[in-house]
Amino acid sequence: PDFASVTQLPIPIPTGSANKETLLAGDTPAATPAPESRTLKIVPKGLRSFDAHDADFFLELLPGPRDRDGLPDSLRFWKTRIEQADPDETFRVGLIYGPSGCGKSSLVKAGLLPRLAEHVVPVYVEATSGETEFRLLHGLRKACPAFRVDTDLKETIAALRRGQGIPHNAKVLIVLDQFEQWLHDNRNQNNAELVQSLRQCDGRRVQCLVLVRDDFWLAVSRFMLMLEVDLVQGRNVALADLFDVDHARRVLAAFGNAFGKLTERPAENREERKRFLKEAIAGLAEDGKVICVRLALFAEMMKGKPWTPTALKEVGGTQGVGVTFLEESFSAASANPKHRLHQKAARAVLKSLLPEKGTDIKGNMRSRPQLMRASG
Repeated sequence: PDFASVTQLPIPIPTGSANKETLLAGDTPAATPAPESRTLKIVPKGLRSFDAHDADFFLELLPGPRDRDGLPDSLRFWKTRIEQADPDETFRVGLIYGPSGCGKSSLVKAGLLPRLAEHVVPVYVEATSGETEFRLLHGLRKACPAFRVDTDLKETIAALRRGQGIPHNAKVLIVLDQFEQWLHDNRNQNNAELVQSLRQCDGRRVQCLVLVRDDFWLAVSRFMLMLEVDLVQGRNVALADLFDVDHARRVLAAFGNAFGKLTERPAENREERKRFLKEAIAGLAEDGKVICVRLALFAEMMKGKPWTPTALKEVGGTQGVGVTFLEESFSAASANPKHRLHQKAARAVLKSLLPEKGTDIKGNMRSRPQLMRASG
């Protein structure tokens, strides 16, 4: 794939006392390599979320202090509570919320699920407006093949709660990602199949973790009320926050190295690289925060250009790089012929997704048939 390049990131090396036997023998302990000499390979994925294949380096992309196992608090919080079997120490249904593009999916798929204890059986499902229940039932049957195929979703989760179809002391974790898709068409349905089914979660044998955009907070709060689950900060709900500018600058540098744009150069160019990163992050930040997916998109759009302040200015800064990227992808002589063929359709589809002129409210959701008609 186009994103198969890798980067080298420094990782901190914990310092500690030298080997006891070595010191007693009078030998000089081997020098500990400097942190900057240790490297970690990073594979950019464009707009795709990170997953289990990226678990080895994903933690380095997360902000915040680490525990002794290297886990940031955003992961340790969920890992500790999910692995618990005591109902007083865990939860029935939990919630991760945050702005669109903040990395909720990557946090769970690449950070949390690969690091859960073996007794936790994860079932990950991307929610849709009409197929969430079917996808979840299919995922449960695949993870727990001992179930009869004729049981419905509610009966299946109820059987899990009773310990049927899973090993002793095992727990099934249901993860419902992009849950706003279900909420959009199913809100306020107290007797919905999914509501009745998730009421069977007990936290000991089966529990659920819901990922949702923060602008659906009211809808998901009502959903939790239907489940008779209280949302308690520090127990079963946590925010997936955006990057601050300092961490965003480090992550952008990692992407730049991955694309070969910030590799080692003569010393006189180092200040130029620092200026580029500083100016780019300043343009991407809003209220001192940077949306993670916007950072990845910017790196993707700039991967074919020099990462210098001059090049950034030529494309119109962080605000103009999107226009330049689209023009070069669909209109330039060097663009893919298939892209040039669909230039008119692409413009029409993007136009149909824009908000009304003069407002900054998100545009209306469009169905596939509507987008097909818009494209011609």
